[in-house]
Amino acid sequence: MAKEEETQEYQYIELEGEWWLEEDWIFPPEEEGQEPSTYQLIHDFIINKVVPSAECVELSSHFLPRIIVIEAEHPKRGNEYARIILSPTDVREGRPDVEPDLVVHIKYYDLVRVLRGDLDIMVPLFHGEGWLIGNIVTGFDLKDLLDVANGRELTPRAKAWPIGHP
Repeated sequence: MAKEEETQEYQYIELEGEWWLEEDWIFPPEEEGQEPSTYQLIHDFIINKVVPSAECVELSSHFLPRIIVIEAEHPKRGNEYARIILSPTDVREGRPDVEPDLVVHIKYYDLVRVLRGDLDIMVPLFHGEGWLIGNIVTGFDLKDLLDVANGRELTPRAKAWPIGHP
């Protein structure tokens, strides 16, 4: 993490109003006035921020196929699940039928702020407001993809865990 991110203060913020209409990368939800589901957010992020980015596509070409489950804790709807398959990239709703490489539990609005680029994914986790279980290199791969899609520099890795390492 960059020096400023290491000291970044964390505060959980519930977004108000129709905040999703202000984001050009989020497709309008099917139900007017309804916040996008976790699946919709991840889907739209991949389609509108990752796929159009040559740097993201090049980066993800180094990843092994990985299954990541995002479990987002929505304050009203409870836990919502989306799964991402990296390399090739695919997004599905719900839990996978096979054991994932990584499970990330994060609060819904923290996830929104991560996808918008306002918050590093590790900040809420380091503050105990979420958790991850599984292959740590898969976590690094996800963080790298999020960072590059949001215009951040890649965080240097230990030589023991290069990009795409199993």
